[in-house]
Amino acid sequence: MQVNHSYFRFRLLPAALAALALTASAGAAPNTQQRAGALHSSAATQNVQTLGPRLSGHVPLLAVRHAHLVGRVAASQITPLALTLPLRNPAQLSDFLVRLYTPGDPLAGRFLTSDEFTARFGPTASDYQSVIAAAKSAGFQVTGTHPNRLILDVAAPASVVEAAFSLRLLYYRAQDGHLFQAPDAGPHLPLGLAGCISQVIGLDTVTHLRPHLRPLAEQSLLTGRAGSGVKGGLTPSDIKKAYTLNAVSANGAGQTIALFELDGYTPSDIAAYEASFGLPAVPLQNILVAGATGSAGSNADEVSLDIELAQALAPNLSKILVYEAPNLGSGGAQGFLDCYNRIATDNLARQISTSWGEPESTAKAEQGGTSGTAFTTAENQIFQQMAAQGQSIFSASGDLGAYDDAATLSVDDPGSQPFVTGAGGTTLTTNGTGGTYAGESAWNALPSPADLALPSYSTFGSGGGGGFSMIWPAPSYQANLLPAPAMRSVPDIALNSDPQTGYSIYYAGDWHVYGGTSTAAPLWASFTALVNQQRAAAGKGSIGFLNPSLYQIGASAAYGTDFHDIVSGSNLYYPAVPGYDNATGWGSFVGDALLNTLVNGLPATQTATLTGTVTTADTNAALPNVTVRVLSLGNAAIGTATTNAAGTYSLSVPAGQSLTVAADAYAATNGAYAGAKAPAPALSAGQSNTVNLSLRPAHTFAPGLQMISSPYDYSQVGDFASVFGLSNSSARLVAWVPNVNAYVFYPTPPANTLLPGTGYWVNLPTSAYPHFDGAQSLGGPFSLPLSAGWNLIGDPFPAAVPLSSVTANGAALPASAVSPTLYRYDTSSGQYVAVSAATGALQPYAGYWIYAAQPVSLSIPAP
Repeated sequence: MQVNHSYFRFRLLPAALAALALTASAGAAPNTQQRAGALHSSAATQNVQTLGPRLSGHVPLLAVRHAHLVGRVAASQITPLALTLPLRNPAQLSDFLVRLYTPGDPLAGRFLTSDEFTARFGPTASDYQSVIAAAKSAGFQVTGTHPNRLILDVAAPASVVEAAFSLRLLYYRAQDGHLFQAPDAGPHLPLGLAGCISQVIGLDTVTHLRPHLRPLAEQSLLTGRAGSGVKGGLTPSDIKKAYTLNAVSANGAGQTIALFELDGYTPSDIAAYEASFGLPAVPLQNILVAGATGSAGSNADEVSLDIELAQALAPNLSKILVYEAPNLGSGGAQGFLDCYNRIATDNLARQISTSWGEPESTAKAEQGGTSGTAFTTAENQIFQQMAAQGQSIFSASGDLGAYDDAATLSVDDPGSQPFVTGAGGTTLTTNGTGGTYAGESAWNALPSPADLALPSYSTFGSGGGGGFSMIWPAPSYQANLLPAPAMRSVPDIALNSDPQTGYSIYYAGDWHVYGGTSTAAPLWASFTALVNQQRAAAGKGSIGFLNPSLYQIGASAAYGTDFHDIVSGSNLYYPAVPGYDNATGWGSFVGDALLNTLVNGLPATQTATLTGTVTTADTNAALPNVTVRVLSLGNAAIGTATTNAAGTYSLSVPAGQSLTVAADAYAATNGAYAGAKAPAPALSAGQSNTVNLSLRPAHTFAPGLQMISSPYDYSQVGDFASVFGLSNSSARLVAWVPNVNAYVFYPTPPANTLLPGTGYWVNLPTSAYPHFDGAQSLGGPFSLPLSAGWNLIGDPFPAAVPLSSVTANGAALPASAVSPTLYRYDTSSGQYVAVSAATGALQPYAGYWIYAAQPVSLSIPAP
């Protein structure tokens, strides 16, 4: 093939990225006061010397950036607010919560009553009265008080709010046409109240929680379903059979479930569900909060689903408490907070379910850092109280997979809260209609026409929510996961949520099939009611916040019998892998087995011994001071040792378990080595075995801006930050997407992990190297498709490959539709350097630009 190479001579390379561009942050939005400059000239109406610092996290910058400023909120517009007060003795509370859920600790299981929590950790009565007096003197009407003194509900005209907090309330028109309110700055507190008020909830009306349910399109009901119910949905007996609960005698007697809801329901729908499946009529008690009417609205299907599935596994519940708050209007965020707080202060239910949430990424964008907004921070205080009182709260993790905000890798609040159990989604397979368990995979689906009508929609598709929090650091119960997450990992557990294998739900006078993680949360609450019923019968207290127990089981021999470990599928980004993962958490319950463990505890552990030596793969030299961990079946670290001067280690391990031995990455003056793993067979008590580990040399990348590649595939290991041991905030990886002629920034795919044959821009804060072994491209040749235009490629092997041996569609590069010149980036000069396709070579770990006049496939032989 003859090519006119002059065509390439005038093609411009994509501009080299400046180091600052790799921060992937957009330019700062115009100051909100500047945007409102036509409306006012000064934001302050009080003497600034009488005011403390402004509170952060109160301006919804993300919403404001994408909206049109309409004007000022009318001075007479009544604005309801919730003034939140900080917890007292927060350090002591954190310590108490750890000890409360540590087996063997003298405080383990000694839950507090609501009054005891308030006395020890709530604001003092005098502080509460001070806030009440200050609010009244500023012109606010007190509309509600709370027993735990964490919240004071107030209301006042907008003019009073603006004067009290030295800000202005503005109206904005969102891109979808709806009107919302937002302040132009965080509230200024009078100096005397600067330490008494932590947040002011309700200054904006942006927060609008969405239900996490997915209806099955009616036209899809023609094909066979896993369930034996009407329209092919799962019935209560189907669920019990699939999840091994059909032989369990517990039925929820003596237990109460609380549901957080933002709509009402029609009682006759619940009665029809009960009658159809022969269930007793569970007493329902509606508790209306913040002006909720209790009438069924547009989201009544969510409420009906929650009530019906809450009793599916526990039909003899003493009561279901339906806490309802409005989801619209100026008091939305205040109502949400009041509703959660009412559940905590009532303290009537040991198990709680919520199927409503919003993208956590919105919260981080509003704050501009890694701490939450006023709302998420206030929520966290309430969830801590629930944990201290022994309440279990389950939250749907979202239905947009790893992209909860429909645009970026993000997770859902409150499922990402550290004191909430996040419930992810799976696709269930049964042995015949209404049959026993056959398998599960992580739920994901491409977008369908029916998705367009849903309140949340993503072009990525749907699936169980999961990933890493942008707000909350990894809690102590996740410390032993490997790789150890820097931030809270979501979800914790999962259950069938795919609408294609969904549940029969009676709503609006007819049967429907629903999925979504809204189904997983109430079912886990229903299951926990069985646990607490049996614990009560055994003379034990309630199980309380479930996560510490779940992660203890995940690190034990019981994991293989108590959970279905889901190892196939993904949530559109994170794959399901053995043990814990960000698609399905620990997996779904094996009902009878997990129930037994949560009631009776883990059996006493007998021990065996593992010994071995850690050496280098290149020189066989012994490596001292290497951390060696033994991993459970659930991939959690359950034992740690350090190699001595001779590179040997010794570990006491649980007997009777198949384990994995893992050596951490090792760096010294003579080079860096990636971590390694090896299986260890199950040993009888008192036995010993030897497991040696050999660490492969890892390439060290210099700090700064550069174009790189990797000969290893890390897609099944972790994302870029975790592989390189970086914090998410310092990770700088950029990929080029030729078909859209644009850069993509970490953590958006494909700039989320390293694949062989692909080139990337990276800006490293310091020297870095991969901490884990990736999959190598064995043999050859390696096939690499190129799009028409510029492509960013790399050597797919750990050794140099002469470009003269590379072909494009079978032809040598200089005679093909590929440019005879490639380009690498010289870090010292900051310029591109030409590489001849005839005489040059692909160097390992380097990135190259290559231009193709048309789509071709490169064939790169192994060196």
